[in-house]
Amino acid sequence: MEEKIKKFKAEAELLDLHVRIDGTRLVEVTGRVGGYFEVPGFITETGPGCFAFLKGLKSLRFVEGCEKLETGTFSGCPGLEKVALPETLTQIGSSVFFKCGNLREIEIPSKITVIEDDTFRLCSSLTRVRLPDKLKAIGRGAFEECRSLYKIEIPGNVTCIGDNAFRNDLQLQEAVVPYSIVEMGRDVFKNCSPQLEIRRR
Repeated sequence: MEEKIKKFKAEAELLDLHVRIDGTRLVEVTGRVGGYFEVPGFITETGPGCFAFLKGLKSLRFVEGCEKLETGTFSGCPGLEKVALPETLTQIGSSVFFKCGNLREIEIPSKITVIEDDTFRLCSSLTRVRLPDKLKAIGRGAFEECRSLYKIEIPGNVTCIGDNAFRNDLQLQEAVVPYSIVEMGRDVFKNCSPQLEIRRR
């Protein structure tokens, strides 16, 4: 493990980054990265705000192994366009991608059951989201002000959608909402496209 950590830190330094690790937890990444970054498989979780406001980060990939992204992991990363999340992931905290204004698309891993509050809020370039079949709940403001999102298909196991979940998604024209919903918050689709069609299934 120690050798893996040393190798990871050395590679990060070549990218002009400082990496702080506690065991298998990636606590903090600071500096400036020139585009692509890869998180190795021995990392099982990220600390709160681990990559927050990191300049120059455009694309990131997790090698299979990470299980948890803490609150605000990528919050405010202005250049982040693409993230490949691992299938080992079981928890994505609130505000993880908050205000990642260049994030274009995301595929949520199959073990995720909850999209927490504000997870993708203010991801203004987000056009495509693939939600997992096991998803059960979408939190408050989870996709609020995703102004480029034009379609969302909510899986059939979802029972709860929080307040403002898709509010101000100005381009949203199609939403597939399952009959499994038992709790629908306030203003879930407020101020979306005038052409928005909500289809039940």
